[in-house]
Amino acid sequence: MYKFFFFILIPFLLFSQIRDEDQEIFMKYTVQSFDSFYTLKSKYDVTRRELVLYNPFLKGSIYLDEFHGQEILIPIKKGNHNYSTLKIGVLLPFHTDLIDSLVFQDENIGINDIDYKSFKSIDFYRGFLFSVNEYVEQGYQVDLSVFDTYNNVDSTRNLLNHLDGMDLIVGPLYQKNFNIIKDFFYGSNTVVVSPFIKNINSSYYTDNFFFMECNELAKIDYLSKYVFDNFSDYNISIVSRDDTTTFKDDYFRNTIFSNFDSTDVNIKNIMTMKPTIDSIHHELDTLDFKNLILIPSKEKDFVIDLISKLHAFKRDSSMVVFCMDDIAKFEQIPTYELNNLKVHFASNKNYSYDYGSFISSFYDIFQTDSRDKYLLKGYECGKYFLEFLFKDSNLINKEVNILGVKYKFDLHENNFYRNKIFDIWYYEDFEIKKVSNFD
Repeated sequence: MYKFFFFILIPFLLFSQIRDEDQEIFMKYTVQSFDSFYTLKSKYDVTRRELVLYNPFLKGSIYLDEFHGQEILIPIKKGNHNYSTLKIGVLLPFHTDLIDSLVFQDENIGINDIDYKSFKSIDFYRGFLFSVNEYVEQGYQVDLSVFDTYNNVDSTRNLLNHLDGMDLIVGPLYQKNFNIIKDFFYGSNTVVVSPFIKNINSSYYTDNFFFMECNELAKIDYLSKYVFDNFSDYNISIVSRDDTTTFKDDYFRNTIFSNFDSTDVNIKNIMTMKPTIDSIHHELDTLDFKNLILIPSKEKDFVIDLISKLHAFKRDSSMVVFCMDDIAKFEQIPTYELNNLKVHFASNKNYSYDYGSFISSFYDIFQTDSRDKYLLKGYECGKYFLEFLFKDSNLINKEVNILGVKYKFDLHENNFYRNKIFDIWYYEDFEIKKVSNFD
């Protein structure tokens, strides 16, 4: 049925809910401003359907804040406290068929020789496992099952029978496989987490789904508002690829222009063709002092090329550049170019965070470096959702900082939770600094 499937039991104890279905006992509850259907489900083991059944006026509502201060009826059940044991399934594309082939061909092969996609999953899993270990050491019980999806829809579908009854599902990493899990756990009490998906291609969700990545349109909206409030006296140019095969940059541009509704702002849209230098050199030659360039693109080669050209053309003019947060990951761009252009971007990551204590603790167990971005994301994922399920069912309403990364989940209009918090950062004096004068 599938080629890779193993369990890690820490220790050997399964989770079960005890429910008293013989009698209907209710409690009156006053809705708080931070309440949602999911927080009530987490605290009182009550589904959205049950809440609407006993409180018909809630029907059709996505949010509960409109009912702030009103009393609702909640059926009292046994076992409606935070979990003492969690049954967790982690679904990652380890590509173990490829690993087995490599090892079979060369028994001396090292882990660094494994396919990059597999290595990425291994690192994420190690970070997640380290977070699990922290809670096990505190006396919590975890039944952890790990599955290989092979990044394949059929393989993912074949795993479904093994996932029934899980309290927490992490993954799969890619949307096509995640959709299989989404359909299976639609409307259930299982918390399903996507660590990496940014561009969500469906509106068919219920409020047990969580996306850890911030909304990219929300980031560009945040940046453009900051530009409008602080650089309205600059000549503003929005530079993006003239690409008829995708509408992504169009969405970003429209979001930006929606914030520049004043006729006093000098703004123009520059659509570039390949090669970049040939299509924008006439625009750059006419740049005067106090110019702001906004680049709403995530295409690596395009952004790297454009930054290089802007750096070369800056000369003595005053130029500030705003980009997506991927710019901080493009190691091919020299820091002096980013510093020279005073590049700004929005991110939920704290770039001045000291990882020293985490690195030391991780090394004591795994004897390896822990600064890989996928490993850190795995730890953040485990740390947040184990804390949420074990200790604090109201965690999604709070700003949480894990290894310098901010999380605060907001219920999206399509009925899933998504991280919504980030700051604006910029390059100066060869450091990445946080903007402190904008909220």
